[in-house]
Amino acid sequence: MFLILKMLVLFLLSYIALNLYLFWKRRQYRHIASFPIPISLKWFMGHLPNLRMRINQAPEENFMQIVGEYQKESGEETVVLALFTMNLVLTLDLRIIPKLLTDRITFHKREILKQTLGWCGKTRAFGNHGLLSDPGGDVWAAKRRIMDPAFTRSFLRTTMDGMNKVAERLVKVLNTKAECGQAFDISEFLDRAAFEAISFCGFNWSEEMAAEHGDAALKMARVMVQLTAVVFKNPLSFKNPWGRLPEKEQFKNAVQPIRDLSRKHLEKIGDKAVTENNVLSHIIRGNDCSDDLTMEDVIDDYNVFLVAGMETTSITMACAVWFISMNPHVYQKAQAEVKDVFGDRDQICFEDVQKLVYIEMIIKESLRLKGPAVGTTRQCQSHGTSINGVSFPKGTKFNVPYFNLHVDSRYWKDPEVFDPERFSPASMKNIVPYTYMPFSTGPRNCIGKNFAILEMKVILANIFRKFVVVNATPQETDLMMLGNITIRPKNGVNVRIFTK
Repeated sequence: MFLILKMLVLFLLSYIALNLYLFWKRRQYRHIASFPIPISLKWFMGHLPNLRMRINQAPEENFMQIVGEYQKESGEETVVLALFTMNLVLTLDLRIIPKLLTDRITFHKREILKQTLGWCGKTRAFGNHGLLSDPGGDVWAAKRRIMDPAFTRSFLRTTMDGMNKVAERLVKVLNTKAECGQAFDISEFLDRAAFEAISFCGFNWSEEMAAEHGDAALKMARVMVQLTAVVFKNPLSFKNPWGRLPEKEQFKNAVQPIRDLSRKHLEKIGDKAVTENNVLSHIIRGNDCSDDLTMEDVIDDYNVFLVAGMETTSITMACAVWFISMNPHVYQKAQAEVKDVFGDRDQICFEDVQKLVYIEMIIKESLRLKGPAVGTTRQCQSHGTSINGVSFPKGTKFNVPYFNLHVDSRYWKDPEVFDPERFSPASMKNIVPYTYMPFSTGPRNCIGKNFAILEMKVILANIFRKFVVVNATPQETDLMMLGNITIRPKNGVNVRIFTK
């Protein structure tokens, strides 16, 4: 009896100590707006039970979308969520965001990204020092500095033969769809085109290599974005050695063959890869910046570019096609521009791409409304950090759900309306800084932004030149999106196409 009483007292003291510790931690954020936490025995959990409930109720949304809903509900520019021992700050404050995204020393990406993007169980995904997974230390900075020139104009110019070849291959496949006149999901074909663009132009894959391993690479990309999202929402279940065994096996079966292929490719091309002017050469040079980096780190970045280059670009093109199919007047303007730029030629050169101004406007508006990346994270590295008079303790974790900014009526007129004219050369100067960030901004912006824009302009221009695209489900006035690490059309983009 005495032992039981002793254990109860010990439990009670531990419970009181835990609550006092959490009370002290949360008081550091008392100057920031928050939602009330009910006074109960579960007070120590904070807003976590409600967050878990929302995650379970909305399995098709990614984490950034869910916390973005909190942001909207709060009515505040900056709000803090108390999640057990963590205080998560959500902000859309344009006085705070620039500092978060441009000060690489004070604000790194959150450590949880290294845990979720780096590994799944014992299978290596993007490792600890990959461009996506590394929080942002000196090794990351050195790699990024070396890799940045991979996408200069001089390199992009060299990709035009490859880009034209990818577009021609896509048009040839779509011709067969046009002949039968049946509805189909065009996003599947855009996935393949995006894969070919990065593999042909970035890594010098041969057509034979792409044909043999393309399906496996596409499978790897799909499994990665699906399961890393599950890991992000339920990290503890994946840390448990006996937890999530089917998912861990699925991840291994999808990722390991492409890692092995990447290794063989690197071994085959050897030292000559460094002397070439392509993405792979910059990856290799970037990973030479530290003796701590190995061949596996090179493979990490190889797969970062392969997956990110496929996933985000193909999603954006699919959404652009959907918007075009729902807005015939926009389609007509796009076709007129394409006809003028192409003339009687079947291919365009690098200088021609710069003339596809309206196509780029369509792409930018698609990214605003249905961008595949919906936010970013940061973590404070310094004590006594203050931004615009608001102080943040060391270790503060931030989420910036910038998709909310993309449809904020304070910055955009009729924000839910698809209107490429927002991005005309004359209108661009009216866009408020940091209210449009589909590629993020600052030192950790998307390194392949210019490559992606070039690729999308070439591919979409060829589609608009050759075909009339008709929405197969015009009764669905909104494109429903499925959230993983990125968001993509839930049911694909179903269209019918006809040759002009």
